[in-house]
Amino acid sequence: MLRTHFSHSIPLGLRESILVDSYGLPRYWATVWSSLSLGHLSHNTRLMKLRYVEDAYLFADELLGFGALDDALGFQNVEKVAGILEGFFISLRNKATRTTSDEARWRTVYDFVSSVLSWQSRGGLHGALSETSKKTPPP
Repeated sequence: MLRTHFSHSIPLGLRESILVDSYGLPRYWATVWSSLSLGHLSHNTRLMKLRYVEDAYLFADELLGFGALDDALGFQNVEKVAGILEGFFISLRNKATRTTSDEARWRTVYDFVSSVLSWQSRGGLHGALSETSKKTPPP
């Protein structure tokens, strides 16, 4: 589920949309990815990409149980991640009526998973944060 925090008790820089599970807890890897990779995009584009990634989370939950995608990514279970991606791709291709957004949905989910696994292979979030700080000039 996509939630946006607008509370005045939350600093302006932290008021953003995040994906949460059915308990209201943030989807961990989607939150990390959104923070590190989507900050340069417009609000509407970020929302669209998060909704696409949410589709993959819901698909994985239905296929393998609650939290399956975050677990597979967190434990770097490449076989499970590949199974989730393959199933998600097939579900998009087998829809009775395909839309023009299906390719964008697939590309976004693929980029999300690729980014997370790539960060982990280069030393986890520390590597991802140092790469991001190299790209973004200080204010």
